[in-house]
Amino acid sequence: MSDAKGLRKVAAIERAATLPMLEKLLEEAVPEEVLTPYSQEAGDRPDLAGYGDIREALGRAYRDVGATEEYKTSVLIGALIRVVATQQERIEALELAREMASKA
Repeated sequence: MSDAKGLRKVAAIERAATLPMLEKLLEEAVPEEVLTPYSQEAGDRPDLAGYGDIREALGRAYRDVGATEEYKTSVLIGALIRVVATQQERIEALELAREMASKA
């Protein structure tokens, strides 16, 4: 059985190593229009205006001592899904363009 303290240390190391990469992917791969502020995404909630969008949430997830594990996990998954979905759309568009070009 693994040591819980050791596992937490490994998780902290992994977060520190991958956070900059994920922030960069989110910034470069995901269009601005997909990065809707939470105050709008939740249906006009001005009380959430201070929370920004997924980019701010991602930074807060690993730098704010008040961030719970649930918050961290949700934000990390949200950021990853946005990156993957955007990349999938790009792949599909390229495949369609290639298909159209081969028929021409």
